[in-house]
Amino acid sequence: GDQLALPDNGTWSGPNVTYATAWQQCDASGNGCVQIPGATGLSYTTTAADVGRRLRYSVTATNAADSVTVSSPLSGIVTAQENSAAPPVAKPEDGSNGGNGGDGTNGANGANGANGAGGSPTGAPGLSTSTNTSHAEHTFLGRIAGEGAGTTCPQDRASLVLEHIKGGRVALRYGRKGTAQLLLTCTTTGKAIAEAQLQIATRTGAAAAVASDVTTDGVGHAVLRLGTGASRGITVGYRMYADDPIARATASLKVLVDSRLTLKANHKVLHNGRAVTLRGALAGGHIPSRGVSLAVQWKDGRRWRPFAQVKTDRRGTVRYAYRFTRTTKKLAYQLRMQVIKGQVDYPFVATASKPVKVTVAP
Repeated sequence: GDQLALPDNGTWSGPNVTYATAWQQCDASGNGCVQIPGATGLSYTTTAADVGRRLRYSVTATNAADSVTVSSPLSGIVTAQENSAAPPVAKPEDGSNGGNGGDGTNGANGANGANGAGGSPTGAPGLSTSTNTSHAEHTFLGRIAGEGAGTTCPQDRASLVLEHIKGGRVALRYGRKGTAQLLLTCTTTGKAIAEAQLQIATRTGAAAAVASDVTTDGVGHAVLRLGTGASRGITVGYRMYADDPIARATASLKVLVDSRLTLKANHKVLHNGRAVTLRGALAGGHIPSRGVSLAVQWKDGRRWRPFAQVKTDRRGTVRYAYRFTRTTKKLAYQLRMQVIKGQVDYPFVATASKPVKVTVAP
């Protein structure tokens, strides 16, 4: 019955940040934390289901650069409310008091008014939420492998993990496809949950989209197909019951895709005092309105040294001219352009173009 509350979602930095919040219920040691359905506001009132457990508030902040989750310190262990000989009668908050009865006897209290509709709960980042579950049945979605019909997970806890992926990240070369394998199990028994539908949401930069759902097979596995495109964040969620407003188990994956930068020179051979024009182009779109910053580099032994910085137009193309003025003997130069790291509004990993060779004679 006690209420936990925080003043705000904390202090964050970075452009175009979006937030997803949730209260989580953990075991007595602070492990095995799962989201509490519908509990997404800054305050939360404990219930009987929280007895013996600890609570915390989590905020997931997301922008084009990353998705970061930070949680508050754990609460103490929730204990049952103490019984008393004369339990207090709750004062009605919305209903009005009845009129006075005869002979000084108070009339009956009026009924409580209906609670107003609350805001839509938010689940894991990008996943849709159910805003009206009043007509949904409390039906278990899936089947426990090796168990009879009607069997559910103990304590209604499930775990969703990405197998064979370290750090929740997978790298793809530009234009390549990939896959990721998911496993859905009951948390306490480890038994697979088969025939369960998993919801998938993707986010590229500030743009979110809901992808096609997948269903687990007979041993709790599902394959997540990673198509071509830009870097993206993918969130997969599992609603255990038809009337669950948010996912009870989630898994997040960051797909990091290399940029594709091509470069051409208008001259392969020229004389000192003449200029070479370099033309570069970024593939894949998603060019921010300001363009993408590139470093122009030349190879000095084994090192690439920058000597200019340019910016693409909104189509991802760039043109740069350089005049050679100090070449006193015939030399072959290797030149390239490289995407400058740290541009959070460009959803590709910084890479360099293939070098072009330019020979300069006196």
